[in-house]
Amino acid sequence: MMKSRKVFRRCAAVLAAAALMMPMLPARAEEVRTVAESEISTEKQDTYTVTYSPASMASVPAEVFDEVLNQPGYYAGRITVEIPGLNLSLDGSRRWGNYVFQFPYDVDVKKGVYDCTVIFKMADGSEDRIDTASLKVEVPEDMLGVHLINTVAETDGTKDAVFYFRNGTGANRVTQVVEVCFNARDDRDVPESGQDHEYWGFYRPETAIEYDLDKGEVIIPKEWIGSTYEQFGMSFIPYVYYGETRFVLANGETVDIKSPHTVTYEGTPIDEFQNPGDEAWYFIYREPDQDVLLGDINLDEVVNSGDLAYMLQVTNKRIAESELSEAQIKAGDVSGADGGSDGTINSGDLAKLLQYINGRIESLE
Repeated sequence: MMKSRKVFRRCAAVLAAAALMMPMLPARAEEVRTVAESEISTEKQDTYTVTYSPASMASVPAEVFDEVLNQPGYYAGRITVEIPGLNLSLDGSRRWGNYVFQFPYDVDVKKGVYDCTVIFKMADGSEDRIDTASLKVEVPEDMLGVHLINTVAETDGTKDAVFYFRNGTGANRVTQVVEVCFNARDDRDVPESGQDHEYWGFYRPETAIEYDLDKGEVIIPKEWIGSTYEQFGMSFIPYVYYGETRFVLANGETVDIKSPHTVTYEGTPIDEFQNPGDEAWYFIYREPDQDVLLGDINLDEVVNSGDLAYMLQVTNKRIAESELSEAQIKAGDVSGADGGSDGTINSGDLAKLLQYINGRIESLE
């Protein structure tokens, strides 16, 4: 009888514990339903998915690839991640317990989930190991990449240096231009040893440039090129400057875009430069031509009424072809040019203007 009571007490204790656990069952069922609604599988995950984010580093735990690498003595320090659906091949490496690789910023991608092939370069020199089933990349939206547009900006300080780029979209859109930098190497007066090259360059922060993200323009103002540079006791050299820039993307990543060329080994004189047509920016400064005679319209090396007469012939022909109205003239901020007060600018107005200027010239002789 005593033994039966002990068994009964044990059964009662078990039933009581079960009763205490009963309220938890509905919550567990609700949790399972929530997971199912978010389309996250409750089955064992066969693949690891990383989200594509331009210019960012993707990190994958090393244990994801245990089936390929989990053997004594095998260790891969370098990897290549191939994504055929995006036509990408990305190099990466192992950092502590993860494999990392960087997504590009200059590639157009389409929304979707893409299979990856991961190639492991074995540290012991043995044959590469390949995994085709453990990693996927998810692109959350269609995105256009950022590209520099080939630009050669030549200036003598009387016009802006304007450089162009194609902006990206979505998370890959440029939201800020942080700075631009240009460098050149001076190969003049270099000793036979090849040493003692002089390197020249200039840097302009965001506060010293202008840019239009919609048009894809970055502008170095002519006022700085023509005056500020000289005020600091510096000068441009007759060599090509290779450009670099720093952008910030909508996803917060900072991108440094460098010239595909280097100024380390060779300088390029401006008169020998041949534009390769690549995605790069080039800056060329030419000294102002001091031999040009301003006002010498007919190129006879003197400035007199003959230049005015020649200009009258050319301008009269252009006006006759266009027949500008007074409203058009005023819209161009040239009101008051109608010397004949007949509502249009024509040869009569130019003749009257010529008479006035001729009189001024004669009074100076």
